[in-house]
Amino acid sequence: MIVPETFELDDVDGHATAIAQEVPKAQRPTYDGHWVAAGSREVFQIARCPHVSHDHDVHIERRGYKGISIPLTVEAENFRGGMLEMELKESARIDV
Repeated sequence: MIVPETFELDDVDGHATAIAQEVPKAQRPTYDGHWVAAGSREVFQIARCPHVSHDHDVHIERRGYKGISIPLTVEAENFRGGMLEMELKESARIDV
């Protein structure tokens, strides 16, 4: 189980590498909430975590997030962008 750390990342000038090593995953409140990940391994962990909503729910049936681009582009509003926007049951069928 992933226990996400919360960390202020507004002042990272010159300290980004040290912060990424200390806190490889962080959740931010800006743009209606988003995750910051230090690398592809951390992105994969967040995407596969059963405790995190990681789907773009274009049908508004549950509380999903609104896309993987920050800020959200208008073009992506009704479009799902692939594996990172799928629920676990959908992405589990994809070999990576």
